[in-house]
Amino acid sequence: MPLVGIRKGIKSSLGKGAEAIANTVTADIRYYDFEDLTPSHFEIRNGNRVTLFQDAHCEGDYPAQIVKDDGNPDFSYTPQNCYEQIYQAILDAKRFVYITGWSVDTKISLLRRKPIFMEEGCDDSPPAGKMTIGELLKYKATQGVRVLLHVWDEALSVNIGGFSTAGIMCTWDEETKKYFSGTGVECKLSYRTGSTKDNQFLWTHHQKSVIVDAAPIEGSLYTSTSALRTSSYLSGLTTHNCTAEVQQMIQNLALTESDYAKRDKDGNRYVISSFMTCEHKFKKVWDDTNTWCLPHSVSIFRPDPPPGWFSLGDIAQRHLEYHPHRLTKVMVVKEPPAVPGEPPMLACPTGYGQVWPLKKPFPSKTGTVVFWEPIAPEGYEALGFVVSSSLTPPPLDIIRCVHRDCLERAHAAAEEDHRAIWRNKGKVRKALGGPEVSLWSIIPSGAGLISGTFAVRGGHKLPPASLQDQYWALKTPPLGTDVCPKPTDKVDENGNRIEDNTGEYPVPKLESGKRRIIAFVGGLDLTYGRWDTPSHTLFSTLDAEHQSDFLHGWGIKQCFGPREPWHDIHAKFEGPVARDVMTNFEQRWRRQAKSHLFHVGREFISVQEEEIHDDEGAWSCRLVRSIDPFSADIPYVDNSIQQSYVAAIRNAKRFIYIENQYFMGSSKHWLTDKDTGCVNLIPFEIANRIAQSIATDYVPMVAYIMVPLYPEGYPMDGAIQEQLRWQWNSMCMMYDIVNRALLARGKQNSPMDFLKFLCVGQREEVHLSRAERSDAPSKTNENILFVSRRVPIYVHSKLMIIDDEYIILGSANINERSMAGNRDSEICVESWQPKYKDMGNPRGGVHKFRMSLWSEHVGASHTEFLHPNSPDCVKKITEICERNWETFAGPDVVNMKSHLMRYPIRWNGNTIVAEPEHFPDTKAPVMGKSSLTMPDLLTC
Repeated sequence: MPLVGIRKGIKSSLGKGAEAIANTVTADIRYYDFEDLTPSHFEIRNGNRVTLFQDAHCEGDYPAQIVKDDGNPDFSYTPQNCYEQIYQAILDAKRFVYITGWSVDTKISLLRRKPIFMEEGCDDSPPAGKMTIGELLKYKATQGVRVLLHVWDEALSVNIGGFSTAGIMCTWDEETKKYFSGTGVECKLSYRTGSTKDNQFLWTHHQKSVIVDAAPIEGSLYTSTSALRTSSYLSGLTTHNCTAEVQQMIQNLALTESDYAKRDKDGNRYVISSFMTCEHKFKKVWDDTNTWCLPHSVSIFRPDPPPGWFSLGDIAQRHLEYHPHRLTKVMVVKEPPAVPGEPPMLACPTGYGQVWPLKKPFPSKTGTVVFWEPIAPEGYEALGFVVSSSLTPPPLDIIRCVHRDCLERAHAAAEEDHRAIWRNKGKVRKALGGPEVSLWSIIPSGAGLISGTFAVRGGHKLPPASLQDQYWALKTPPLGTDVCPKPTDKVDENGNRIEDNTGEYPVPKLESGKRRIIAFVGGLDLTYGRWDTPSHTLFSTLDAEHQSDFLHGWGIKQCFGPREPWHDIHAKFEGPVARDVMTNFEQRWRRQAKSHLFHVGREFISVQEEEIHDDEGAWSCRLVRSIDPFSADIPYVDNSIQQSYVAAIRNAKRFIYIENQYFMGSSKHWLTDKDTGCVNLIPFEIANRIAQSIATDYVPMVAYIMVPLYPEGYPMDGAIQEQLRWQWNSMCMMYDIVNRALLARGKQNSPMDFLKFLCVGQREEVHLSRAERSDAPSKTNENILFVSRRVPIYVHSKLMIIDDEYIILGSANINERSMAGNRDSEICVESWQPKYKDMGNPRGGVHKFRMSLWSEHVGASHTEFLHPNSPDCVKKITEICERNWETFAGPDVVNMKSHLMRYPIRWNGNTIVAEPEHFPDTKAPVMGKSSLTMPDLLTC
């Protein structure tokens, strides 16, 4: 049966007001595949390998082996260790390590159980080869690896002199920045800014990703066609004796610089491009010493490229040094061999237009300056500006303009502080040297190359987004770009670096050192309290794995416990989609940090070569986000996470399984508090999809939604109570919709037969604890939990599985903060295996991962779990959850091996009621309550 989806309604309504969003209905239903689900900034990437992780560590704590259809254990599936794989990926990186996070704690180690990497070779590493995150990243930086951290800057965290605070959210971001100060690790703290400065106190950067380079993946087109790397094999191949993928590989390998000027199938031509670094020659032509322009100084440099290469314009940098900074990267170009009937790719400007100042040169201590805009010949465009010391224009041959066939649009962009590179602004806001003028970076609007040049604009602010795409950038050539010859390199008469290449054909070298890109995305931050296993211990590891890594939201001391058990979902992506994760990092970094990005050149295999062509293991993936132009170098608000959730829910045929830290939304359909502003569509869409299945009497549709018993912290706190209220309102609305659908069909079932809210908890007997305690707990909360020895397992996951075919995971919660697009920044990846699409009972990677999750939560794997929408499965889950709740909430302390519990609600025939009224060990109401002082924007 084809998937049921939507083609319109989502994209149009999500961009409008709350009323339009809430009133969107599923009237326009069409049939199509996953490949047509939602609009997105990123396209679907085929041929990936996906590794799914439950919790940070599974070794030695595997959940019970999952069961197959024949009732026997499935020994082909073994859960993997997330933190260990992240550790090894960083350790093996040779070129770059990029990390985004809500929090990064330099003091913890990702390794706890055993010293699996003794060969690290770091002189200052601790014993047993277990470096902390901070030590590991500094170690990689000393090896010449480009290490960039982009961490949320909590507005209320402080580090001044010897005084520091962790901030309200205890991210310790200032401590992280201080730790890496003066090292080779670049740590950028960024506010989640928005249209007003107040937003930096409301919203967060919540994306969690680690991106590194790695050796080629086995099974990819690159490794499976290794014979293509020799010219002798290439000369013996024809396009008739190999697959389409290999044919494309041959075409890519045979492509040389002589083909750049030829038009491809899309009509594109490419100029030969390369880049200069600080190791090349530059001439400093001016700086603004003693001009008193605020708030930044500037130096202007002119590239002096090797013979045969040409500059695109001068460069501007915020310092007064004699040479460009060490991470400089400036594009230069070279004319490819001529093609009959085609115009040259490069041309000198026909003249210059004087931009600023107009009357006389602007003086500084080091000289005078005039800024000029090159006038390009017809059909060509200039990619930068130049300067001179007088009103006499510069020579015409110092730069080159580029033919439009090789270009795409670009725009002026601000630096990390949201200001220009430089502006002629004096102490009393008076423009110095004439009218207001400012220098800005030029950034491609698409996937083009960053030239490193600057734009000169009148005024001190950028124009509206609709007027910004007035500059130009080079299209990315098919062979990529690399560093151009350095002064110490040997070059031929054409300016090319002389290399040892004796092949018969002019084929780019695909040496064994070629690298690829891998990425980790999910809910796990690299910070304290996240390392946990499926056992979810409370006391027994306080003097072992959690001795220096303790977290509990009630303010409890580590020496008494219990710790807060942590359940999370993460994934590793290998293949083309990993490049999209890297692109997301680069777009954010360019918007808020600007420099230091690693350039992916010819030493990296192409996207096509990264694809996996194994029908059994290949995944199709797409990156989706919540982000806006204030945090990424994009021209619009991207809320494709919500779009993907809604489209996938509407496509569901049998069941929906969700694990999420929060669950609230669709406030326009609530029975009360309709004006709260929590308008995302997800809760309504789930209830509506169940109601549709009831109305049609077709295949039963069941939704399982697992949330924490209460949000992190003490449940009586005002913010938590209000979040619980919004969750309660969402539940009431959903059960009301399902109940009305049942009544309309004359069915006597309970809505809880189709919609189940779940949570997980843990208890641990006294004799399991080995932590030393000198005296009894003194705090009330410590004593309460020390006696009851029970704690909810904190569900921090951000996961949805549809029909065992489709999975979406990442950093996004199901609330308005994560789904709106212009609030918290988020990242998710939606994935499926084409081999298992449109199967009645798929048994691929998504199915096995869900079965393993259920095995962890239940402590066993049952055959009923193979069919989640069956009445037998619903009954089995209900029995297990009731029994576990009684164990968790009861007076007797026992060891819980099965953790899945019902959420404390009941159906009374008309609506849901809390049962019990308060959470165990507290007086906090299960149904929550709204706050008169807490802003709804903050809690929903």
